[in-house]
Amino acid sequence: MNRTTSTKRKFRIGYFVFGGLVLLKVAEYLVSHYVRLGNWPYMLVLAVAGAWLILYYYKHIYQLWRREEEDHG
Repeated sequence: MNRTTSTKRKFRIGYFVFGGLVLLKVAEYLVSHYVRLGNWPYMLVLAVAGAWLILYYYKHIYQLWRREEEDHG
């Protein structure tokens, strides 16, 4: 895979992740607005899902557990 294709693929994934985060925020709003009692488990699941997307795709947390040889090769 050449560099241009790889870059386009990364941008496409980034756009899908951003769209997913937007959908999660809309879902959080709807849950908080319409579920009056006992909404914290739903909010917790939505918040953890959003945090995982941010940490994995934008903060690249998976690179913390890679060996140094894998990063450069």
